Amino acid sequence: MTSQLIALDWGTSRLRAYLLDDVSRVVEERNEPFGIMNLPEGGFAAAFHSACGDWVAAEPDLPILASGMVGSRLGWAEVPYHECPADLAGLASQLGEVELDNGRTLYVVSGVSMDPEGQVPDVMRGEETQVYGAVGEADNATIVLPGTHSKWVRVENGAITSFATFMTGELYELMSTQSILAKTMDVTSAFDPVAFDDGVSAGVDGFVADGVLHHLFGVRSLSLFGRLTPSAASSYLSGLLVGAEVGGATRAGRTESGTRLIILGDPEITERYMDALDVAGLSGEPGPPNAAAAGLYRIAARAGLFGGN
Repeated sequence: MTSQLIALDWGTSRLRAYLLDDVSRVVEERNEPFGIMNLPEGGFAAAFHSACGDWVAAEPDLPILASGMVGSRLGWAEVPYHECPADLAGLASQLGEVELDNGRTLYVVSGVSMDPEGQVPDVMRGEETQVYGAVGEADNATIVLPGTHSKWVRVENGAITSFATFMTGELYELMSTQSILAKTMDVTSAFDPVAFDDGVSAGVDGFVADGVLHHLFGVRSLSLFGRLTPSAASSYLSGLLVGAEVGGATRAGRTESGTRLIILGDPEITERYMDALDVAGLSGEPGPPNAAAAGLYRIAARAGLFGGN
């Protein structure tokens, strides 16, 4: 085994570091709480050293590539977005650079933006790298990346051609902790799959029947009428919001017939999204593990940071 790349998936809340070998396998993985909004004393350099300083010292010639919010305006060095459409070669040609104290260079993936005329603009940082860890350069698929800000990414012939962001996770957090709905639910209760599916159905249909805003209030009224228990209410709310996301994406044509739907998330949330797609009459499949690491390896190889391909 020969080490080939130090890869960093550096987001808002976490920093994940991977040591990859010459066939892109993860040799070692580190998970630090040092996202760009939670840096230790010493800032970005200290977080970097904590995550992988020993790898850097032991492998003085190893390239280092990062993606995610580290390249944002709030990050270590802002890297301009690559405009959509974005393929692997385009991303590899637009890497930013951070000069480290030891003379090494940290390369940073740009992220992707889109601003179609007459539509809402959108941006991503980090998700594009996960996408290229899950699909090949000739693939056609829709990649769903659940999370605080879920992304639905359309890939055509291996290029990101469009995407949309849904504030599903953040809205769930706000509604379940800071709204009047929080008074009706026990968020510590175990996940209730039946209540979740009921919520998904209401969320998908809510675009036709009065809208999701009406059904959000229904979390309270169903509880008042004894038809939704506090232990089930949080699962119902989660399903309602995920269902609204799926319904919105479907009506926007993001679930085009015959297109593979690949879910890139941790196993628990991936299973929930696959269940939600099933309730909506769609079919999804889980993506590969460590997609961010695989994508960073492919971008590094295309950029010529090492001799791989």
